[in-house]
Amino acid sequence: MSTIGQSEMMGLPSSQLSDSYLIPIYFGNWPLYLDASLAFANVDTIATTVTVKIAGVTQGTYVMQPSTSMVVRYTLDGGPVEISSNNGAKIVASLNQWRRPAPIGGWTGVAQSMALPLEKISNSYVIPRYNGTDPALYNAVLMANVDSVPRTITVKIGGAVVGSYLLGPSGSRFEVYNVLGGPIVVSSDVGSKIVASLYELKRAEGVGEYNGQSEMMGLPLSQLSDSYLIPIYFGMWGNYLDASLYIAVP
Repeated sequence: MSTIGQSEMMGLPSSQLSDSYLIPIYFGNWPLYLDASLAFANVDTIATTVTVKIAGVTQGTYVMQPSTSMVVRYTLDGGPVEISSNNGAKIVASLNQWRRPAPIGGWTGVAQSMALPLEKISNSYVIPRYNGTDPALYNAVLMANVDSVPRTITVKIGGAVVGSYLLGPSGSRFEVYNVLGGPIVVSSDVGSKIVASLYELKRAEGVGEYNGQSEMMGLPLSQLSDSYLIPIYFGMWGNYLDASLYIAVP
């Protein structure tokens, strides 16, 4: 039996563990094509209660013992997603998404992205590349305002402004552009608290339903570096895997 679907997620360094995490948008209203879930775990030595909010509204609270984990699903679209413990206990959280091209049958795409620790929140995020011109690929920029006041969020691709959007507190939106290039810079005023990611769907041809799924969090501007690391590159499987590296200078 052949394997379908591809995903890789970097582990979160233990020094960056937090009691609160952020995700731009959750898509839970598409159960026939997309299975979206939130995964979180208590990595502390004390029990805690984890609360999940979407667009500022509490969706659930969960008592968790040390070294336990949980997966939850909600039937709604919205953002931002806020996952937090109530007593400072260190937790970890991610967004998992499965996709299929038809309302029945097996899942063909998988994506898991680490949520952003609250301490890393920024007013500006960078993503290497955007491809909105390939008919077999769907790219969207996801953004959310996690501040307590309205914020205007500006998106630049390849140095050119492609849109500016006013978002209220706990507001979110996604945008699609007919542009190829990079870097993507999603930003607001200095001191603003926003979060952003790149959402991608893939299909074999330029028509039909999408069967591949990916999402990647934007890198906070303050974490930009002159050097980056990836554990392993698989470039010897051209018939089954198209691996590439994206590099940009913001």
